[in-house]
Amino acid sequence: MSGGGNGVCGQANGSEIPLEEESEVIDGTVHCIEALPVNAEALRNSVKNLGWDDELLVKGIAMSDTNGEIYFPNKNDMGAEGFSIADCEKLGSSKFQEANCTNVSVTTLDSFMENTQKKDADTIHFLSIDVEGFDFDVMKGGTQTLARTEYLEFEYHSVGHWAKQSLQDAIKMLDGLGFTCYWAGVDKLWRLEDSCWLDHYHIHVWSNVACVNRKLNKQLAINMENTFLKTLAEKN
Repeated sequence: MSGGGNGVCGQANGSEIPLEEESEVIDGTVHCIEALPVNAEALRNSVKNLGWDDELLVKGIAMSDTNGEIYFPNKNDMGAEGFSIADCEKLGSSKFQEANCTNVSVTTLDSFMENTQKKDADTIHFLSIDVEGFDFDVMKGGTQTLARTEYLEFEYHSVGHWAKQSLQDAIKMLDGLGFTCYWAGVDKLWRLEDSCWLDHYHIHVWSNVACVNRKLNKQLAINMENTFLKTLAEKN
């Protein structure tokens, strides 16, 4: 969680990391969803100043499993992380919500993609979900989009709606969409499925889950499974 403008990684304090000259550049479009108004505005200004208007599209909305409007914190601390819909939900009284939150548009992943230009609505190569505890909600509202996504990452912990949701339920849903999921470590992977499931996986600990669509990217699926087998071999 962040209490200041540097974010959990202290990104405002770090030096810029230039792109190496020999780095491969892949054509494509990146869609960035940012619900905190001050952050969305800062991102839009940066995109404009860098001339990336056609490659990086910033949308100042929230994403969950519903369409409409929702209260979101109205913090003015640019770069702050860790705020979510849950912060306004727990305030309860509309009086407190109006004082500490602002109405923002909320959409499902599928609805967002339906309204995206068709040229960007084919195969999705990479999808990262980091919504402070509403990851499963986003997935449940985006099954059509996930079915054409090659690689998915999301967070798992005890914040927000994750506190009462089951990771195993999420894994089963993703498996039905063609995904194989793993706990993500540093050069290590641990497969998550019924045959590999351990009771302590139900414990809500801050972690990352990496999933590959077996149908859409067979080579990546092979590579990730080989990393999993290598991880098991190292343990022995």
